[in-house]
Amino acid sequence: MLYGLKQATLQWWRELEAFMKTMGFYRASSNAGVFIYKHPNGRLVIALVYVDDGLFLGADKALVDSKKCACLEHWECHDTGDVTDFLGMKVNKTASCITIDQKVYLKMVLERFDMHNAKIAPTPIPSGYVPQENKGAVGPVQRQKFQSVIRSLLYLMLGTCPDIAFAVIKMSQFSANPSQDHLEKAMYIMCYLIGTQDYHVVYDGRINEGLIAHTDLDWAGDPIKCRSTTGFFASLASGIVCWQSCLQKTVALSSTEAKYMAMSDTCRQITWIQSLFQELGYDLAPTPICGDNQGSIFIRSNPVQEQWTKHIDICYHYICECIEDGKVSV
Repeated sequence: MLYGLKQATLQWWRELEAFMKTMGFYRASSNAGVFIYKHPNGRLVIALVYVDDGLFLGADKALVDSKKCACLEHWECHDTGDVTDFLGMKVNKTASCITIDQKVYLKMVLERFDMHNAKIAPTPIPSGYVPQENKGAVGPVQRQKFQSVIRSLLYLMLGTCPDIAFAVIKMSQFSANPSQDHLEKAMYIMCYLIGTQDYHVVYDGRINEGLIAHTDLDWAGDPIKCRSTTGFFASLASGIVCWQSCLQKTVALSSTEAKYMAMSDTCRQITWIQSLFQELGYDLAPTPICGDNQGSIFIRSNPVQEQWTKHIDICYHYICECIEDGKVSV
């Protein structure tokens, strides 16, 4: 791992890309922060760069070290050896498993908001809770505290805590004018994290499990615009590799239609992952996408668009093409 790279301004990024080209790397089309070097013997070195942190990965340690040393000679940075933490995430490696967690960062967040001794909550958000828009005025102190809590929770959610994604995104919708109830529910998420602070994401190389995705939604859960919330995650080697919880862009007229749209959103993410793997030299089998609505599965599997589905935005029919091309199965 390299630490101390210059701040990623546009000019610096162009300089970095030009330098990586001189070392034989090319930038991945699917991710601007991924650089790939392919040795004539077929060995790969993958360089990941994010702001001022970098990782060099590969099966040939001597080849990896040579590319890393060349970077050290050119840029003002230092080598921290084998990766143990990256972007606030703790990385532990064994012969067959890799685990990541944010236990240290979570402890700092709990202490910052004086929540380290709070009572443990069993779920990220109370069952059946439907937040309401705050019609009254809110003071700057309460607004700032609410936004600080949400920012801290967002970083945990994006890193290693997919289980709080729905709750955090739901509460973040009220950041402009939060009520006392909204603040209490944001703190409630921390009560849940107290009981799960020893959890970590595990990638087990002994489990021969390919890429698989699951999707569901919260039907018309937005109390203001009546839009549904899409949720999905994809796993590889028994560990989650990506996840998302977000409001759908349009109002769905039925739960079947909403789940069809959720499946299409998931398909686009899976297509991106497949593109990244192809650039790394791996051809994936068709990725299963699992849902729980037979009507939406029928729409996706049937190329004939029934009369009652023609009004759906054309972008959501992208999944039909992916099924026909053998990229995904439902």
